[in-house]
Amino acid sequence: MKSFVIFAIVVTVIYVIYYTVIIVQDLYGKPKDEKSQAESFDVSDMAEEEESIAVSESDGGFSVGDNQYETAYEEQQIDGAQENGSTVNEDNKPDVLEKINAAVENKMEEVTPAYSDPVYAEDLNSIIIARGMRPVGRRKVKVETLKDEI
Repeated sequence: MKSFVIFAIVVTVIYVIYYTVIIVQDLYGKPKDEKSQAESFDVSDMAEEEESIAVSESDGGFSVGDNQYETAYEEQQIDGAQENGSTVNEDNKPDVLEKINAAVENKMEEVTPAYSDPVYAEDLNSIIIARGMRPVGRRKVKVETLKDEI
């Protein structure tokens, strides 16, 4: 027999014996007394329980515990404020929008739109290797190396 076959048989026998011993120990051995990793806290001073407070709502107000609170609702004042506020807000909205649009337009650049000519990654690699040359009828790609800038 070759030396490798003998080595494989010996290692296999050793593993079988080792795992048999481990399994027998797990099944019939004494359980180990391991200390618990859990922490214990003394909560004897927290014997008092907090009581919940009842909160209820009604048409005229609400109550929290024994305290009663009333809310006043005046329909005329709210309607009047909404009418006056809505006319002011509607008048101010165009002015504010126009100011914002004007500020944004001042910062915008003039751009000439160009069509999109997408390529796949393999095609892009070949275009870069060819220094931007493409088949006839398609735009040339400008290729700039960054070696000089770095």
